[in-house]
Amino acid sequence: MKSDTNMKPKKFFTDRRWVLSGIIASVGFGLWGFLDKFSTSSGLAFSNVILYGVALFVSCIVATKYRCKPSKNALITGICSGMINILVLYSLLSNMLILVFPFVSFGTIWFSLLYIAYFKPSYSRKRKIYICVGTMVSISGLVLISFGISGGSSRAIGMYSFDPVGISLGIVVSIFTGLWTFFTFLTTFKDKLHPLASAIWIYTGSFVLALCALLLNIGNATNFVLSRELLFPLAGGFFIFIGQIATSYGFRYVESIASVDQFIIAFFANGELLPILFLSYFVLHEFSYEGFIGAALVFGGLFIVNRVRTSEN
Repeated sequence: MKSDTNMKPKKFFTDRRWVLSGIIASVGFGLWGFLDKFSTSSGLAFSNVILYGVALFVSCIVATKYRCKPSKNALITGICSGMINILVLYSLLSNMLILVFPFVSFGTIWFSLLYIAYFKPSYSRKRKIYICVGTMVSISGLVLISFGISGGSSRAIGMYSFDPVGISLGIVVSIFTGLWTFFTFLTTFKDKLHPLASAIWIYTGSFVLALCALLLNIGNATNFVLSRELLFPLAGGFFIFIGQIATSYGFRYVESIASVDQFIIAFFANGELLPILFLSYFVLHEFSYEGFIGAALVFGGLFIVNRVRTSEN
């Protein structure tokens, strides 16, 4: 009986390691997104090179014994990740972040569509309803959070009719976010690459793209300033590495194509706005009713999706 008691905590965490990985991914990406807000003073292109240079360096150090042959899916994942950061930083410099933020959460929808089209999983009617309703409720919550951390819904809605470029940029960001999530899943679940091994090639792709952006002078690379603000992309590189590794580990624990776990993990990986909300509140003392109402909707939607998971497993 004593040994059974000692095994209970271990089994509890083992059974839930997929969701723990998703939470860690959300926190990691949230910290990266929070630091991204301060990473443009040294120039967009240089900040991007520093960010992914750190992520690649950490990957090479940590994943020494897991090195493998180049992976096409991992490289595509890295390129998508690099494009997301370039577009987000560009929107920040162009004062369009308030329009782009609400679209980040829609990456989960693109992932879901790509996943269903590629794997063609078979779900019961009940499971389809729970997945759709839970996902839409959670995404609605993230949209409210994005309004809250961007200055309020009235300001954001007022800007939508005046800046179609910002809206178009947001849609492109959401597509790349969905592609990044989908190819991360393929790299881990289909290619069976260890998360640490895939990280090297993912960040090789991101770093090469960042160097190309620098050479093309995207974001006015001549604005480089050597200052203590460089600490923000340096720290951001570490946290984006944590987010990527945690996402890959979460997908690694998915048991079957017909599971719903991957949708919850994808949501966590694309739900960095939630930790950004709390960081903005506790660190910058920025408060909004929309943000915290959105947080309640996020948890409610995840509860709905998880409800069908526990009832049918």
